[in-house]
Amino acid sequence: ALETIKIVSDALPKIVPYVLINHREELLPLIICAIERHPDSDVRDSLTHTLFNLIKRPDGQQRRIIMDACVELATSVGEMRTETELLPQCWEQVFQIF
Repeated sequence: ALETIKIVSDALPKIVPYVLINHREELLPLIICAIERHPDSDVRDSLTHTLFNLIKRPDGQQRRIIMDACVELATSVGEMRTETELLPQCWEQVFQIF
């Protein structure tokens, strides 16, 4: 199972740009699963960045879908990883707006 997670994690950043924008949300379960289970924090960080930047200019519904995925991720990885891995990415996104 770990080898499969590593393969999926390596492939996702290469696949995402070739998926039509309107269908990228279909990749969310794969991205979430890879972030939850990959043992390397650098890979998880990269995948979390991919999650937040899945769609360059999301509309309201797309933004909501991505945020729901983030909430699901935070719930499954726990408080410690949410604080150390997910929240810094959230802050980075906020600061990019301003």
